[in-house]
Amino acid sequence: MGLAASAIAEYPCRVTPSRLVTLVCIAQVCAQIGAYTWPALLPGFIADWHITNAEAGWITSLFYAAYTVSVPFLVTLTDRVDPRSVYLTGVGLTVASHLGFAAFADGPGARGWPASSPASAGRAPT
Repeated sequence: MGLAASAIAEYPCRVTPSRLVTLVCIAQVCAQIGAYTWPALLPGFIADWHITNAEAGWITSLFYAAYTVSVPFLVTLTDRVDPRSVYLTGVGLTVASHLGFAAFADGPGARGWPASSPASAGRAPT
């Protein structure tokens, strides 16, 4: 008996394949919802927060820059750590960051945002 077969015999799978696919789809929706709702809601944020297109672009760029930097590290990590743990941890952190953004983001000048940027100079605080 090969190594994989013995591992399967020793640790039987408790989740059916259809449940696993359903769980992965739910996790992906939770992880990606913030990335896809931000662009749809961006015109409203620009108006409500009185930010420029450049400032809105910076917010969007920082999200994708963090993704770009983290992916090579996390893919390499799956060679040493259980890939499910890496995936679920990543999804959990992504969902937490999306919820944190939704709960605490008030626009430039609030909670640590640079209020004195050239683009926001001379505007009323939000």
